[in-house]
Amino acid sequence: AKVIVDYRINPKSIEKLSEFGIDVIKTKKIDGLYESVCGHADMQIVHLGKNTFVCEPSVYDYYKAQMPEAKIIKGKTLLSDKYPSDIAYNGAAIGNYFFHNLKYTESTVYEYYKSMCGKLINVKQGYTKCSVCIISGNAIITSDRKINESALMYGIDSVCINPKEIRLCGMSNGFAGGIGGLIDKNTLAVNGDVFLTSFGAEFIGFCEKHGVSVIP
Repeated sequence: AKVIVDYRINPKSIEKLSEFGIDVIKTKKIDGLYESVCGHADMQIVHLGKNTFVCEPSVYDYYKAQMPEAKIIKGKTLLSDKYPSDIAYNGAAIGNYFFHNLKYTESTVYEYYKSMCGKLINVKQGYTKCSVCIISGNAIITSDRKINESALMYGIDSVCINPKEIRLCGMSNGFAGGIGGLIDKNTLAVNGDVFLTSFGAEFIGFCEKHGVSVIP
């Protein structure tokens, strides 16, 4: 298995992932984005499923070289640091739904989910994937109140946590998507200690409710 992570990842995190047989692919810095997010995977590349990805044009050659076995599609949208010019690739696919501020979604990604007959859900939060930690196809943990409300409306189990307790260098708060990610359908790898937050017990309990164990 492979994961794409910020190029600034802590070496200890790489060691931990390797214990689970996971190969790490580091992102490439996008100079047009501001420093806090310039290496965030969910800002620059979208996994459409199976072995297919869409990425920002300036990192296309890089990901082609890093993942020669994958189908890498070059997106049409170049990113820059002023919102909403930085959010084109930041939609969140959850089960049969795709959540994003659809006005700004990269056209290749938008057309893919539209053609798949999935439901396209418009939300105000453009940093959608950043704001969502996906637990399963029908369960998320989010740091955005409106995304939480929309998810529940469409039958997706969801809890909302306080973003002020999530650290992101250079920013007043972080996002739920940066907490961690699934390394298989029953295991969520977390970058940090959720029990240093007020929502730690709720976070772990919600994951366990959906059959997902958490590893730090």
